[in-house]
Amino acid sequence: MNDIPKVGNAAGTCNRRSLFEKLLKSAADIITVGPMSVKQRDTNPGNNEYQDDNGSVNSLGLPNGGIEWYREHLPEMIAQAEACGKTLALSVPPIDPGDMVKLAEECVKLRVPIAELNAGCNHVFVGNAQKIPLSYYPEDLKRAIHTFVGIAGKACKLRLKLSPYLPVVPTEVTDAIRPYDIAVVACNTAGNAYMFREDFRPAIDFGEHLGGYGGSGFKPIVLGQIVQLRKMLPDHHIIGVGGAKNGRDMWEFMKVGANEVQFGSAWYFTEDARVFGDALAQFVDIIEQHPI
Repeated sequence: MNDIPKVGNAAGTCNRRSLFEKLLKSAADIITVGPMSVKQRDTNPGNNEYQDDNGSVNSLGLPNGGIEWYREHLPEMIAQAEACGKTLALSVPPIDPGDMVKLAEECVKLRVPIAELNAGCNHVFVGNAQKIPLSYYPEDLKRAIHTFVGIAGKACKLRLKLSPYLPVVPTEVTDAIRPYDIAVVACNTAGNAYMFREDFRPAIDFGEHLGGYGGSGFKPIVLGQIVQLRKMLPDHHIIGVGGAKNGRDMWEFMKVGANEVQFGSAWYFTEDARVFGDALAQFVDIIEQHPI
């Protein structure tokens, strides 16, 4: 298998129109915008993101304008992406139990080409309580997938973003996914990580200074997730995300079973859209010497 994989940005890394405009000019095939929650959400206060050579951490809190903002802006964005030969995907995180139906219905109304159910979003607070990701409740996840597919499955292509599972991916999770034509995104950041800045301050100001861990140091965990998911879901489309920054990383993701690659920290912390084209060129050179 030496096909050139599609590349795109990770969910949560295109939450401003200015970033969307940069991605329109990039080599990314799929632009994932969002998140879109039912109601508007503010950014967590203070310094809420950081990256160094060890990886990255963030506690953004899913900031977005809610369904009303997307009703105003998304139709134009979908058309812009299509005009540039790209496909728009929308990340939807169900924060409250009743959100799944509303979000799925809105994806249909907005004619979203790809809807990505984010079941692994970390560092979402309702009041002072941190929400545990949907990924960690297999029965609730099963119901959410069933609802998501039932409402949006005929109108949109569907993706499901999971949390990292350590040490093993639960069979209850893959059993819930198996009956459905839904791509799997592996995986979201690892929650409640703590990093320090060079000046010895906590990287995250908010709350207990905890955030979701990603970036280069997270890549071995992601590779392990893909290995397990490929074995358990041999016929599903798998999208690798977490620590990819160049063509070698793309090759590694594809080698262990991914079909597609997303770039998160490497794009978001630099806002340099050349990362997609550079990585693709490097990948092409690598597979000539190391076929997959």
